[in-house]
Amino acid sequence: GTYKTTAGVQFVAKGAQQDEKGILLTFNENPEFIIKVMQQKGVDISADIESGGIKILHFYPKEFYMEELLALLEKEIDENNIKRIVVDSVNELERSLEDPNSYKDYISSFLSLFFSRNITSLFMQKLDKFTGNAPLTDIKYASLFDGIIYLGTIEIESMVHKIISVLKMRGGNYSSDLREISC
Repeated sequence: GTYKTTAGVQFVAKGAQQDEKGILLTFNENPEFIIKVMQQKGVDISADIESGGIKILHFYPKEFYMEELLALLEKEIDENNIKRIVVDSVNELERSLEDPNSYKDYISSFLSLFFSRNITSLFMQKLDKFTGNAPLTDIKYASLFDGIIYLGTIEIESMVHKIISVLKMRGGNYSSDLREISC
């Protein structure tokens, strides 16, 4: 409900338009559902999928081993010259682990693989709570990521508004004010 998947799909779709192949790694919605919902929002990615510009990899939590997923991603990246990857979402990725204490190691492995192949990535995370005073403390291992963008909702005068804000951008200047978005 905060446009996380929509933002991720648009990120890989824009890449495909610029000859930067992308992968949408999803644990929630199956590819057919994503394609249908995006079409309803005016983002038709079916041609990009057919041409190989976008690949949707869908896994159900608890039905795969993380090592297998990393090996599969590495193979896809190397064989298809992938330049953009969206992980939607890290919440389900974490739920897939037999040992939750290994979560940070796996996120580091993903980031290391992507960095070594010069891939730009987005990791989506649903926040169960968001404290306005120190928002980065609500994001697991925020220090691992170069940038953090918040997509969420706020209530103003009994109306719910969807917002976006940059919470972190390593090595860059940015405005951290809240901005309303719509789709």
